[in-house]
Amino acid sequence: MTSDLKTLFSITQIFQYGFSTNAFWACLMVGLVLPILGLDVTTKHLSMMGDALSHTALAGVAIGLLVGGISPTYMAVIISVLSSLLIELMRIKFKKYSEMTLAIIISASAGTAGLIQHFLPNANKIDSFLFGSILGVTTGDLLIIGVVTGLVVLLSILFYRTNMYVSYNPYEAKISGLKINYINIVTSVLTAAAIAVSSSIIGSLLVASLMIIPVAIALQLVGSYLWTLIVAVIFAEISSMGGFLISLEASTSSGSTIVVFATFLLVLVLAGKGIYKGFQILYIRKHVLEKDLPRQ
Repeated sequence: MTSDLKTLFSITQIFQYGFSTNAFWACLMVGLVLPILGLDVTTKHLSMMGDALSHTALAGVAIGLLVGGISPTYMAVIISVLSSLLIELMRIKFKKYSEMTLAIIISASAGTAGLIQHFLPNANKIDSFLFGSILGVTTGDLLIIGVVTGLVVLLSILFYRTNMYVSYNPYEAKISGLKINYINIVTSVLTAAAIAVSSSIIGSLLVASLMIIPVAIALQLVGSYLWTLIVAVIFAEISSMGGFLISLEASTSSGSTIVVFATFLLVLVLAGKGIYKGFQILYIRKHVLEKDLPRQ
């Protein structure tokens, strides 16, 4: 009991500092916005889009550090948004090979970031963007995250049915008169902005995981689009806040801890579901099949 009180007291002390409060709100907003966009790209079979845009965010950070005079986060947003537009244009041109577009963007972005890194006066600065540095979130970064989160949540509410329709039945949605290309472009731009601002928290190499893993957990538990969205957000918040608090106590990388914690939850859900199905099979064999067997 005493150790629990000490832990609670130490956590309370941490939130007396401004940077910890910024980190808390940043985690809260990232845990909300990423699974919303993650469900959209997952249902459209574009799970690798998160990886592609996270690499463009890293390239944007490298460009921002090289040029100077502009926040690397701002430059990451600009480069990621431009890359998302390029991805959509290439997807329209290469409809049958959309995954090829993502591979090209990942390769080009990784190559650009690696090349620029050699020209940076202090190449170690880019390392914090690889795995995240949540305690380095500034008030300006928090403002950008808040704006992006607000836009994503607002548009998700206003265009909920349209977005669900486009995600599950794109061909029927197109026949019905919906502007599929414009909707995909808006979604890609928002996804790019969200990934770019989240890279400084979770890390550009890990941010895509928090988009996909909570959705994967939700898909194991529920079936409807709405409940998948709700459950994904719940698990994303648990992962981000839980990983954040664990990283503070263990002095580990915030992004790595959040993603490992999310993966642990996924494994736990998969194991629990497997055990539940195993008991179901045993119950059916014992109480149903045995009744149907002829008695000797």
